Amino acid sequence: MTCVAVIATLDSKTAAAAFTCATLRELGVTPWLMDLSLKPHSRPGADIGGELLAKLSGTDWSDIGTMDRATAADTMIKGGARALVEKFEAGEISAVIGVGGANGCTVFCGMMRALPPLFPKLMVTPVAATAAVQWYVAESDIAMFPTISDIVMNRFVKSVIENACSAAKGMADAYERRPQDISPELLQRIERGASYSGEEYAAALSALTDADAFFAEFFHDFDAIVAPSAAGKAPEGLAWTGDPIFCTIWTFCGLPSLSLPLLVGENGLPIGVQLVSGLEDDARLCRTARWLLDYLQDS
Repeated sequence: MTCVAVIATLDSKTAAAAFTCATLRELGVTPWLMDLSLKPHSRPGADIGGELLAKLSGTDWSDIGTMDRATAADTMIKGGARALVEKFEAGEISAVIGVGGANGCTVFCGMMRALPPLFPKLMVTPVAATAAVQWYVAESDIAMFPTISDIVMNRFVKSVIENACSAAKGMADAYERRPQDISPELLQRIERGASYSGEEYAAALSALTDADAFFAEFFHDFDAIVAPSAAGKAPEGLAWTGDPIFCTIWTFCGLPSLSLPLLVGENGLPIGVQLVSGLEDDARLCRTARWLLDYLQDS
C-alpha cells in the first residue's frame, strides 16, 4: 500500500495532523506521521516523535525546548531531514505532505528540500498565499497549498487539506508507477539545477540580460546563425538522443532555432544543421530555413 509521510507539530496542530492522516486513510494511503514539535509534550499519535528526531539532530528534546526559536528550528530540521531521507532511501514512502503555519513551514520545507527533485512534496500552509513563499520553496519543487487563514479546522482549511491529500495520492501513484520514464541523465541534470543557489541563479539572469543586448544588435546584420545541432550524427535507437550542448545556449537566450537534416552520416542517420534567429523572430527564421533548403536543392 502507498505510504505518505505527514509532517506536523502535535503540540499545536493535533487536530490538523489527525484530519490529514484520516483523509489519507480514506484514500487508501498509509500515513507515516512525524511530530516536529519544538517543545516536549506527551500527546500520542506520532510514528516518529520529537524525542527521537532530536536525538537524530545530536541533542535532547528537552534541550531544544530551551533554545530560541530559530536555533530550535534549525536543529530539528537536521534530525527531521535525516529521518525523512532515510525513509525515502529505504523506499518506504512515495510522497510527503506538511501541515503548519509559518514556523512549521520553515521546518517542514527545510526537511523537504533534502529530498531529490521529482519526489512528491506538498505543503499546506497560510504562507503559500504570501510573497514570502519563494523563501520557503527556494531551489526546490514543493507544491504549496494556501489555507489563507491559520491552520484552524474550519470548512475551508479542511477542503484545502483534502485537496492536498488527493494530490499527494495522485503524485505518489505516478511516482511509484513511472520512475523508469525519467532517464538517469535527466535526473542528474535536474539535481544539478536544484543544487544552484539563489545567488548563482541571479547571476545567470544577469548574464541573460547581456546576451539579449548582444544578439539584438547582432541580428540587425545577420539573418541567422548556422551551427551544428549536435556533436555528431544522430545515435541509433531511442535510449539516448545525444548531447544537447549545441542547443543549450539558444535555449538559455530564448532564441528560436530549427534543426534541418541536411547531412547524413555513414550509418545513414542524419547530421543536423541548426539555424538560429533573433528573439521572437520565428517567422524570419522559417523564411530563412526555406530559402536555405531551396538554395541547396538548386545547387
